[in-house]
Amino acid sequence: MQRASEDALEQFKSSQIEGLLSAMKAGQYLQKMIEVLGEENLITAPIFALQQILAQIKEGNSYLHNSEVNSVSFSPDGKMLATASYDRSARLWNRSGKQIVKLVGHTAPVTSVSFSPDGKMLATASYDRTARLWNLEGKQIAQYKWHKDSIRDVSFSTDGQMLATASDDRTACLWSLEGEQIAKFTGYTKSVTSISFSPDGKMLAIAGYDGTVWLWKLEGKQIAELVGYTKSVTSLSFSPDSKMLATANSDKTARLWDLDGKQIAEFVGHTDWVSSVGFSPDGKVLATASYDKTVRLWDLKGSQIVEFVGHTGWVNSVSFSPDGKMLATASRDGTARLWNLEGKQFFGHTYPVSSVSLSNDGKMLATASWDGTARLWDLDGNEIAELVWHTNPVTSVSFSPKGKMLATASWDGTARLWDLE
Repeated sequence: MQRASEDALEQFKSSQIEGLLSAMKAGQYLQKMIEVLGEENLITAPIFALQQILAQIKEGNSYLHNSEVNSVSFSPDGKMLATASYDRSARLWNRSGKQIVKLVGHTAPVTSVSFSPDGKMLATASYDRTARLWNLEGKQIAQYKWHKDSIRDVSFSTDGQMLATASDDRTACLWSLEGEQIAKFTGYTKSVTSISFSPDGKMLAIAGYDGTVWLWKLEGKQIAELVGYTKSVTSLSFSPDSKMLATANSDKTARLWDLDGKQIAEFVGHTDWVSSVGFSPDGKVLATASYDKTVRLWDLKGSQIVEFVGHTGWVNSVSFSPDGKMLATASRDGTARLWNLEGKQFFGHTYPVSSVSLSNDGKMLATASWDGTARLWDLDGNEIAELVWHTNPVTSVSFSPKGKMLATASWDGTARLWDLE
């Protein structure tokens, strides 16, 4: 156990996701030992390892729109972010949060944004019933305007030669970049919400508000149907090896399927609609975004690895960077945010860290721990204050919107409000 925990910490230095998974495995094994041996024989090494890894997860930069941000996507080289917003614009940003260009032309909220595989073009979809193709200087190249209702999602094919669109008109379409319709997918009884090409370029997954998820060949032949949902499917994502499909749903869950339609795992923990789902580049971790204002990482067996707290509105979209070291999120609070697993270490808690929250001004971090305390930190890892009153593990911590108070919840049956001034 000691060796496994040390290995997890060392592994985290070069591979954050791998380190998280290793620490989790050690922690899960520890839990089984506690059940057998009791807490008096507690081995602290895996707790320390997981604590230190979780403590390094922090928010990076924020990207501000004038209204709700509906979609976020990394460029293939990981150097830029694209965002789509209710303010009718799409924008390009560098990773430091500086706006590079604003794409203006849509006459209604922009719902989705997608980079071409070569990173030279950007596709957008909108409630104005059009999808549009842009270069990275903000010039519109083409417009696709044959749908009869709002377009909810747009996606490039793996080879970059086609675009797929999903619409409220209950259809999905496949287009050449010149605007010629290649195929039309019908049969849905409600809005088509999400569309995704398989990485191997052989299939298309299409989901709708009627709870259906169908797999299609690109020429329009249906391959399989994923059966099990009775509520709206909001998002789709193929695994990098094209062997699995992840789905997000309004029933507060995400699910993992094989391509024969068999459910492999269910991800339970969100308290509201799951709005977006995405695989890490190595295919070992799943990210989910939710209307409960959180983003969560999971292993593929359905165990939660970590929860990201900070958005003050629904989280609409989530996207991994190509190197898997960062996560981008888009929210109804008007921001897109960049989260990383490379940050300062926060030493001080003597038991696992159960919750982390960043103040709205980005200057302080609050942590809650099984050691019965909550603590305040600056972003250099210096402890500002230790909040000691709870008599049992502290399970949750949250800043007030103005950052002047902190709320904590504990297994001692109490919630407490702290004055930070």
